[in-house]
Amino acid sequence: MMKTKYFLFISLLTTLLTLSACGSREDKVADAAKRFAEAANNGDEMACRDMYEKLGKMNDCHLVDHINDDKVEVVAIKGDSIFEATMDKVKLVFRCNDNVCEIIDSRMAVEFPSIFYTIAEGTGMPMTKISDQRIYSMLGKNGGFITYLKGQNYQINNLFLSVSNGRYYWNNNNGTTNCYMTNNVTNSSSKHIDGSDYNVEFVVSQRSTGKELIRVTAPGQSIMPNSSILLTNNEIKGLYSIAVNQDLNWYSSIKVTLDDYALLKKYYDFKGNEYSRYSGSAND
Repeated sequence: MMKTKYFLFISLLTTLLTLSACGSREDKVADAAKRFAEAANNGDEMACRDMYEKLGKMNDCHLVDHINDDKVEVVAIKGDSIFEATMDKVKLVFRCNDNVCEIIDSRMAVEFPSIFYTIAEGTGMPMTKISDQRIYSMLGKNGGFITYLKGQNYQINNLFLSVSNGRYYWNNNNGTTNCYMTNNVTNSSSKHIDGSDYNVEFVVSQRSTGKELIRVTAPGQSIMPNSSILLTNNEIKGLYSIAVNQDLNWYSSIKVTLDDYALLKKYYDFKGNEYSRYSGSAND
């Protein structure tokens, strides 16, 4: 009987100590959340980054202009180490130990580049329901969702353009020798492709040896939907004798000059269901 009472006493004491420690940490979290909001509202982003280290790794992102900290609600979401503090629409996720509480994630605390919102709107991504860290992992440079979108229509990576085999020519004009090449560039899409959005790279090698001789780039030209242009490269110098002997090989490729964001914004046809398909396929 005594052993049973002793066991119950120890169990109750342990529970009370745990609740006390948890409550103490909830107070620490509430205090930290208010200090973070105060720093954010005062424009002290450096202080905020000290509390929220991951924020400093989110390029071109900033804190929202204002966080309403009139009321702070704190709940434990994993034992007595992970807590969520809610201030109006903003949520902060804290990891705590006996000495410090640090922010490890958030929701609606970060202001993202405008292109993030454009892509989210076009793909049906509910940004207000997703943590800020996850949004950045999906939409940041080389992010999982950006890669996914580009993979949905791989032709967009070449602006729907292809380069067909062409011809090379040579001449000797008053002692000046030149070699130049022509290629057909075809636009297989229903979109007008701007010449400033791509270049065509020519890589020339000697057929008999396989040695690369020269690598040059020709500026792109605008192409109407479902049509082709003849692109000429006049910048190949010093290969007259090799050209005369028909000892040249070359290949041409499209080099897009847009970054991923500009590429998607300008040439991708958003359908509104890309995010649900992405999240349903467990991509990250």
